[in-house]
Amino acid sequence: AREAQNRFKFVFRLFIRAITPPAKPLVLFLDDLQWADQFSLEIIESLVTDTENKFFFFIGSYRDNEINEGHPVSAVLSNIESKQLSIRNIKVGNFSREETNAMISDLIQITPCLTQSLSSSIYRKTSGNALFVIQFLMTIYSEGLLYYSLESKEWRWDVSLIEAKNIPDSTIELMSRKILQLPKETQNALRLISCLGSCEHSLLSLITTEHDSSGRKTDSASDELQNITFEHSSLMKSLENAINEGLLDHTGTGYKFSHDLFQFAAYSLIPQSQRDRWHLWIGNQILRNGSISPGKALFLAVGQLNKATMLIKDTDQIVQLAKLNLQAGRKSLSLAAFEPASFYLKTGMGLLNEKCWVVQYEICLQLHEFYAEAQYCSGRFEEMNKILCKIFNAARSFDDKLRAYFTFIEALGAQGKLSEALEVGLYVLSQLGESISMTSNTNSILTEEVTKTGKMLEGKTDAEILALKEMDNFQKIAAMRFLVTLSAYAYFANQDLSALLSCRMIQMTLIYGVCKHSAIGFVAYGSLLSCAYNDISGGYRFGQLSITLLKKFKAAEHMARIIHISCSMINSYVEHHHASLQAIKEAHTTAMKCGDIQLAMGVAAQYCVHSFQCGVNLSTVEKMLRECGQKMKENKQHFYVSYIMVYRQFVLNLIGHSDDPLQLTGEAMDQESVMKFAIENKRSSLIKTINEFRCLLAYIFGEYTLASQLIRESDDDNLLYRPAFSTCTTIFIEGLISSAIACKTNVIEWKKKAFVSIEKIRYVSQHAPSNYQHMLLLLQAESSVFLGDNVKAAERYDNAIRTAGEDGFIHNQAIAFERAGMFYLEQGNAAKASHYYGQAHDAYLKWGAKCKADHLRLRYPF
Repeated sequence: AREAQNRFKFVFRLFIRAITPPAKPLVLFLDDLQWADQFSLEIIESLVTDTENKFFFFIGSYRDNEINEGHPVSAVLSNIESKQLSIRNIKVGNFSREETNAMISDLIQITPCLTQSLSSSIYRKTSGNALFVIQFLMTIYSEGLLYYSLESKEWRWDVSLIEAKNIPDSTIELMSRKILQLPKETQNALRLISCLGSCEHSLLSLITTEHDSSGRKTDSASDELQNITFEHSSLMKSLENAINEGLLDHTGTGYKFSHDLFQFAAYSLIPQSQRDRWHLWIGNQILRNGSISPGKALFLAVGQLNKATMLIKDTDQIVQLAKLNLQAGRKSLSLAAFEPASFYLKTGMGLLNEKCWVVQYEICLQLHEFYAEAQYCSGRFEEMNKILCKIFNAARSFDDKLRAYFTFIEALGAQGKLSEALEVGLYVLSQLGESISMTSNTNSILTEEVTKTGKMLEGKTDAEILALKEMDNFQKIAAMRFLVTLSAYAYFANQDLSALLSCRMIQMTLIYGVCKHSAIGFVAYGSLLSCAYNDISGGYRFGQLSITLLKKFKAAEHMARIIHISCSMINSYVEHHHASLQAIKEAHTTAMKCGDIQLAMGVAAQYCVHSFQCGVNLSTVEKMLRECGQKMKENKQHFYVSYIMVYRQFVLNLIGHSDDPLQLTGEAMDQESVMKFAIENKRSSLIKTINEFRCLLAYIFGEYTLASQLIRESDDDNLLYRPAFSTCTTIFIEGLISSAIACKTNVIEWKKKAFVSIEKIRYVSQHAPSNYQHMLLLLQAESSVFLGDNVKAAERYDNAIRTAGEDGFIHNQAIAFERAGMFYLEQGNAAKASHYYGQAHDAYLKWGAKCKADHLRLRYPF
């Protein structure tokens, strides 16, 4: 349901962008924001804060006397202002005496100096309330106190009579008097519409009666409504009369009061003792004829009957109403309308007595399940927990608790309580016959499970796997769904467990059959093989198989995640890194359309990082990172923000927007405070990311001693899963640093480190030379220098430069140019050194690294 809501906001944003071209900007005005539901306010905030739409102007009005600091409107306004967007507040109060006179003068077309007596009298009676002024004018006109003289051809009035007129203290009383002056049929029509609030013409046909061929009425409301009958054609005439009086608006096929006070006035004319009877009769009429328009009739009927529960005594009718509330609640959830869903479901639960878990078990269970989901989607976790406890205590079987457990686990994940979510999830899996053993000796268990999975897959072709029967065991399908969710949490909280979960998904698929969740299992298993076991071919095979399964089951909800995992963990070991950019971009759009905001933000971050790794101009990358960070904050997805900050500050340092290029401190972040946050919150991956970028900066700016110290701080983090290209880039930079230190110190330890890096890059370059061949050549050139083979070094530098250029890695080409220049400078060949330094300078500028280009120019004049 939450994903449906996110999906709607995303699509609606795109729609508004599509209809607001520069030549035709859009102005949207919405009145009475004080009554807007939470989701409507979120949509408004989404549109107003859309930085990509420059041609949209929003105007909203609300009654400030109904808004306090805790009101949702106040929260939305605060959110918008926090994003540095301009909001202009215009307070619209009552008319002043002069404004009242100006309006009356304009209405009756008499100069203002002549209307002073009339306007002063009206102002004293109405205090300048705009609606009150207009209605009072209409009242004195209808009573002849204000009239047009045909003899003198001008408007006349008697101030003494107007002053003497007894005016009600409120607009509602004034409106009530006006309604009571209308024909009885019109009064009753307004009472009917006041019970409904607003109504479409088609739904009125569910309430009204028609004459049969003999002229006899086929139905009446005499028992419930004191002999009032709503015959269709007569009702239409009465509504037309109310429209002419300005009390109703008729827009399209619908009727609604022109002001909410008119509705209150009409409703106040129904005796309080009779109101429940009106609602009961209307609800029953709609139910009786609801097959004409079942979707709309459901909500209208339930809304009316819920207001008449005091009159419903029959047990069967009470249960029937509870079922109707369940239907309305489920329908509201499917439409991402969480507040109405909560209301219907809670009302349904309230209708049933304490014995409901025995007598009406199924309906009681479903009401509680869906109400808990509605509370989760609304972020009311305390209320959700109370309902879930009831389900866990009262459900007759474990299968009946599964939906509640899934809600519970997702809620824990949404609150960042990943360890608790995993603990609960493992318990559920054990109850479904899929226990996952977690002991202190995790490595041996993992090795055992990976080996077991490999043996089960041994000899099976892709065609044989695709031809497996479809999984039909309810409990196993449920277990697969839990495994998919838990594997995502475990990736961040416990990667050993994530690996075990992916193995279990494959094992279950081979034993019980294939299902749509199997696609996630195969891509997760493929990433495990690629990242942890260096089985690049096997990893790529299962990554591609997951995409085939995705298409077979048309599992659109899994597509973005599979592309995300494939492009980050698998494909760059086989395909050109640049080739994944378009797929990642499409995955982000798909995740947004599916409403999975958390995944969408993760994919957006991946696209920015991928673009940086592909050598996209740094100014472009910085803009992408800045906008990505803003969107993450807008969508309250703060987990990835810290990583985005590190990348962005690194880019800003290279561009020249920092006081010290070696420190990740500037516009995007403060290195000391972010590192402190990472240490306090045990974010080891964030600490490693900061150190790796500091290490890279130290190398780029020639501070090799600092870079070597940071290598040691960034050593093995025991992570099974690391993105393919990032892993290889880290190995590449470590190799370059080791070679630079080896050349300077001739220490064997650094030479060994350099050779280890060379062998690792050699292995991956065999599978994806377009990504890693230039890295291998540059590392080999560096090793040739400290080995004293200058001929090979010169040849390999040139090959590395050429290959990096051909494969589109301008940033690594710039490094290769610089290292070649340094090599020739050491050889005493100033001319060649100058040439390569000049090429490096140009390449750095082309990449957008102006700070580094300036550093090179100042340090090595060429």
